[in-house]
Amino acid sequence: MEPLSEQERIEVGRRDILQTPLQPLKDNLEATSYEMIERDSIKYIQVYATLC
Repeated sequence: MEPLSEQERIEVGRRDILQTPLQPLKDNLEATSYEMIERDSIKYIQVYATLC
């Protein structure tokens, strides 16, 4: 079995789990929330595409 890639390690434990949407203008988000988004390349690209 091949070792997990960095992206797969990030995704483990977050698959198939509904999460409350982030509300950066309403809630004071911790830096770890932003770090998680930045490390999750697919989500980061989609968020960037939506905002631009």
